[in-house]
Amino acid sequence: VANYDDFAHAYLTLFQLLTGSNWHDVMYAAMRGTTEWAAWYHVSYVLVQIMIVFNLLVALMLETFTVERRRWQDEQQRLRLVDLDIGENDILGPLAAAPAGGGGD
Repeated sequence: VANYDDFAHAYLTLFQLLTGSNWHDVMYAAMRGTTEWAAWYHVSYVLVQIMIVFNLLVALMLETFTVERRRWQDEQQRLRLVDLDIGENDILGPLAAAPAGGGGD
């Protein structure tokens, strides 16, 4: 039941509009109960919600691509080091050769 009689029904009605499930039926019912201005409210609500959900989807996709790109770049860097036969000892230099306990004897 889509109406704005109380908070719970209004919340469910707005959620129904957000999902796009028969939002035009809700709009026409609101127009019959009030005025034609209900159409402006419902159309603007649906358009704004579509923009918000679309932007969230795009942001999620961009974040996923960014994480995967960083992972790919790290893997490429690791493969380059392996191809050049550079190990950790070569990168760390004298630090790798120092004893772990300080070795000042």
